[in-house]
Amino acid sequence: MRTKYRHIIIVLVSLYSTVIFSQVTYSPEFSLREIIRQQTWQELKPQTPSREQYLYSKIFQSDAYFKEYERLASAKGYNAYDLATITTFFKVICEEILEGKVHTDGELQTIFKFYQSNNRDINLTNEEKQLKYDALILKTMWIAQMSNSGKVDSKTAKELVNNLIESDKVRITGVKKDNRAVTDNQDKTTSSTKTNPKIYDIILRTVTSYGLNGVYITNKVSILFENGDVFTNPSKPLESFNINESKKDKPNNWDKWRKKGNIIQVTRSKNGKIVSWKKWHKVRPASNDFKLMGKFNSLDAFGGSTVINASTVYFDRQGRFAWKTVKGGNTVWKPIFAKSNSSGNYKIDDNTITLTYNNGVTESFFFGLYPKDNKHFIIGSNHFAPSKNN
Repeated sequence: MRTKYRHIIIVLVSLYSTVIFSQVTYSPEFSLREIIRQQTWQELKPQTPSREQYLYSKIFQSDAYFKEYERLASAKGYNAYDLATITTFFKVICEEILEGKVHTDGELQTIFKFYQSNNRDINLTNEEKQLKYDALILKTMWIAQMSNSGKVDSKTAKELVNNLIESDKVRITGVKKDNRAVTDNQDKTTSSTKTNPKIYDIILRTVTSYGLNGVYITNKVSILFENGDVFTNPSKPLESFNINESKKDKPNNWDKWRKKGNIIQVTRSKNGKIVSWKKWHKVRPASNDFKLMGKFNSLDAFGGSTVINASTVYFDRQGRFAWKTVKGGNTVWKPIFAKSNSSGNYKIDDNTITLTYNNGVTESFFFGLYPKDNKHFIIGSNHFAPSKNN
């Protein structure tokens, strides 16, 4: 274990010798940990070599990194949730990987004092501090393990560090990338996802409305962003979601939110009215290569597709799907997987489902699982439930 986290141990030992303690700290709320781990893994997953993704996905499903970090800090009598300590770890480890630099105790003390006196996050709430700095702890442990594991070469490790330093989600003053490590293929992230704020949570709620034909009950998905934006009824995959374009195309789907206890207060963009969302549930991401099985119905015809307009779909565990295009009557419908242009193969990963039709057309959509089971789910902006004739 000590070999795996060599960078962390060196920094902790050296920091302890300075005997400096910052007053800017936070107390972790363990109810937030699962959200932070999931969100951080979604950010780091594309940068993790594919052959290592399974291992790291398991690590991010537990608090292993936090516990190891706390153990190392506690062993030296140091406050693990001191903001200056965490930022010093990140800076020093980045410089060790990029430059091979070994910091003296005096240099570490200078860096630590700098972050003590130049911390812009002193006025953040405890929750806001945790969202940012818990993620930074995870990223620090991740990059240290990636570098020391020998699974990536030195050049790749430097590129990974550069990607972290450039990320809008990190932005640590005084941490600079190494331009010598940049390659043409270093950053494949689109400009749209680079500019997107971090997602705080994805939720599901039931909405009741009234019309000429009576009462309408619908389920709606909303994405809560850390900057206070909330977007309702996503259709596209989150990784290709362009916020700036969406705000122009669907301004009424965008509002502002804040949380008071377990109540989400939303300020409507179209009229400034404040509403309270008291009953809501978290939308669950799917595990890697998750499979559905059976026949499912949507209340409305599937929207957002350029290929199909149907409300019944069949999935199997072999990764195949088929939409029902036959209308009318009570004839038993059996899915046709081969040759039909309304069927093909599917792949589900986290909050994305990709449908590859037999004619070669590929479409990707937002995907989410309902809170209690894997038989109720969302594709695009449509909600599906098991067919009664399943």
